[in-house]
Formats: sequence, C-alpha cells, structure tokens
Amino acid sequence: MPLYKQIHQSIRNAILNGELENNAALPYEEEIAEFYNVSRIAVRMAYEALANEGLIVRIKRRGTFVSKRPILTYDDHEIAYLKRMLESRGYLYSQRNLLVETIQVDNNQYPDVLKSYGKAVLRITQSIQINHMPFALVEYFIPQSVNLYQAETIINSDDSLLAIDKILQLKIAKIDALYRGEKVRDIYAKSLGLTQDASVYHYFISYKDNQDNLKLFSSIVINGNTNILEKAMRIQS
Repeated sequence: MPLYKQIHQSIRNAILNGELENNAALPYEEEIAEFYNVSRIAVRMAYEALANEGLIVRIKRRGTFVSKRPILTYDDHEIAYLKRMLESRGYLYSQRNLLVETIQVDNNQYPDVLKSYGKAVLRITQSIQINHMPFALVEYFIPQSVNLYQAETIINSDDSLLAIDKILQLKIAKIDALYRGEKVRDIYAKSLGLTQDASVYHYFISYKDNQDNLKLFSSIVINGNTNILEKAMRIQS
C-alpha cells in the first residue's frame, strides 16, 4: 500500500470512529511527515484525499480541521477509490459477476463477524480487470433474507454495491477495514491467473451503522504482482 494511502487510511479511521472529533485541528504537514518518516508530498496527497471525501477542511493561514462526518454512502469504499485511481491514470476498468451462492459461515473459513447474519449468507463474487487483465476479486456477503428478485437485480446491476445499498437501505456510518499480505488461496488463484505461491493483498471491510451493527461485509483480494499495472499499460499502448 502506498505511504500516502496508509496515512490517509489511518487518519480516516480516526475520524470515522470518533477518535478525532469534529472541528479538531490536524497536525501540520511537516509534523505528520516527521512522525511517519515520509515526504511532505505523501502527506499532502493524503490530506487532499481526505478533503475530497469531505472528512477534513483546509483553511488558508489557519490549518486543517476535521469537518462534519457525513453518513457514508456506497461510494465511500475501497472499490470506488480503486476505480477512480485506476481510471485517473488512464487504465480501462471493468468488472463482471462470477458467482452468486448461499454459503454456510459456521466454520473457520470465514470471519466471525459474519455470524451475526446467521448460519447462511448470500455471497456475490466479482472480478475486476484492468485493460482486460485480472486485477482483483471482490466478495460481498449479504443477509440470506434477500429474495430471488432482489438477488437478480444485484447480479444484473453495473454497480452491485449501489444495488445492495438501494435494496437493503443501508445507512453506513462506520467502516472497519483490515488489510494484510498473504499467499493466494486456491479459490482465488485461478481467477486471478496466479500460481499457488503468489502473493496478494487482502482487505476485509465491515460496513456498520451508528449502533455498530454489521450492515454489509466485503472481501477484496488484489493481485500482489507489482508489475501488473505496467503490463496492463503496455497492452493498452
């Protein structure tokens, strides 16, 4: 994960979970740069990303402050960020649904947080490609109470998360994200075009309401090949 993104995520989480209160003053760029041992450019990029999300406001000759925390919408998630980032750099972004199925979560294969849904949940798996090359797999886990018509609406939507949001009337106020690097699991290797010893970046994201109730859970597995973007750009050119 880029350094500026790590800083962005750290401050973002602190704002969303209430550690940084509304109108709280944030440190100057040079102070953050010294604390994280990074350049001021990285800090500036992190602050710009936070400002674009409406989480901070920068006032000339006064400083940087936490702004009012809005109720989060479907656009406030890693996939939306990833899509904007890739398209801004000239990559062709596309996604398609691979699988929709009911799974049992009463085992150790899935995070314990999913058990609040009950023993069974609906899983939607999507493939993300850049310039027609496998880049990431996304899994959405939603309550099994979604009926067949609603499931088909989600499946056929160009933006599954937006469809889920409309159907379930999500009122997301908090996002908890866990990130780790790991060896690719067998179930992901083939879809990503990777060998079994390849590395991936794995995100686990919990979307919660104001009462800390789980509203949606997603898993994002990103190709750990650092040359994937370069290869995709060569194909495009």
